[in-house]
Amino acid sequence: MQSAEIAFFANDTQKFDAPSDYRVQTSQSGKWANVSNGKFDKVVANGVIKASWDAVSSESIRLYFTPKKGLQARLIELKVFGV
Repeated sequence: MQSAEIAFFANDTQKFDAPSDYRVQTSQSGKWANVSNGKFDKVVANGVIKASWDAVSSESIRLYFTPKKGLQARLIELKVFGV
């Protein structure tokens, strides 16, 4: 794995917005760690952003994000790409 495309949902009426920040983490033997040398697009709502990092082989991957205060964050899509 070395890159991803990410999409977040936003809707003022439903109080959803893109998160204030995010990071990609991988797991080996149940221990989560941030990916190395990550390059992350600025968060936008209702659009696709890209992230890339040093290639890694992992058992699992997750997107860790922080909602904006008083709002909810909803992930629409996470596409992960390999070498």
